[in-house]
Amino acid sequence: MASAQGDYAAAYSYYQDSLAICKKLGDCSGIAIALLNLGEVAEVDGVGDVDAAENHFGKAQQLADSLSTSNGTRGNSLGGLGRLAAKRGKKAEARQYVDQAIQIFQKLGDPALPEVQQFRASLSSASDPVQCRKTCDDLQTKGELAVSVVECVKKLCGD
Repeated sequence: MASAQGDYAAAYSYYQDSLAICKKLGDCSGIAIALLNLGEVAEVDGVGDVDAAENHFGKAQQLADSLSTSNGTRGNSLGGLGRLAAKRGKKAEARQYVDQAIQIFQKLGDPALPEVQQFRASLSSASDPVQCRKTCDDLQTKGELAVSVVECVKKLCGD
């Protein structure tokens, strides 16, 4: 809730508390989810701490790998790693992560699939801001956009 309201410091604190509780309980799935959430908050908080986000996404992905070969936490972690690689200008690496996420989301029938597929398409071509905006507007019109148009454009174009 705090993250959705833009209070990233509070969200980060809550997710750290969640992580501590899950570790105490030995809840590996909960640990992976808490790490994923910490990565997402680190990615968007202020200017975004790419290194911290990458660390959290990487740990979440590794833990999710040990739990199951096909789960949403793993897919979201791979998607996060793909976004971060794209932000660093490593499009080939980003495509590898995102392709893995797409495979998982297809198996699961995950509602995040269209957004991830659009992001993947953006990695194959130059990031034209006008085209990014059009793509995000189209997704919003279809009701397939889980974030704001502004966030979608940031994810697609990296601006």
